[in-house]
Amino acid sequence: HEHASSDTISKSELHKFKIKIMSELVSNGVQIYQFPLDDETLMERAGHLPFAVVGSTEEVSVGNKMVKARQYPWGVVQVENENHCDFVKLREMLICVNMEDLREQTHTRHYELYRRCKLEEMGFKDTDPECKPVR
Repeated sequence: HEHASSDTISKSELHKFKIKIMSELVSNGVQIYQFPLDDETLMERAGHLPFAVVGSTEEVSVGNKMVKARQYPWGVVQVENENHCDFVKLREMLICVNMEDLREQTHTRHYELYRRCKLEEMGFKDTDPECKPVR
């Protein structure tokens, strides 16, 4: 039974490779995005930087379910399997950090625009100061 690990390298090779990449970035003065780390889970996830991500649009049958994966002659690399790559860690970091902003933007921009358009379709201009629809 073969075990896939971030495409085609072993876990120890991957760890060494990540360290090498980080030292190259530091020695060349490359700034990487600093996630705001006010959460224990985020701090733990940040310890895996840089992320080794495998992506795929193909679905492969694993056990009795279909999963996003890459099929190789030597095995399958599952996109959402944390033993195979860091996709889930990256997704969690991005979603955790940006969820509040996403909620705020959805409410203030998208919902408000939708609400205003719907009121205008019904012949209302918008609302008056007491939040009653105005014709």
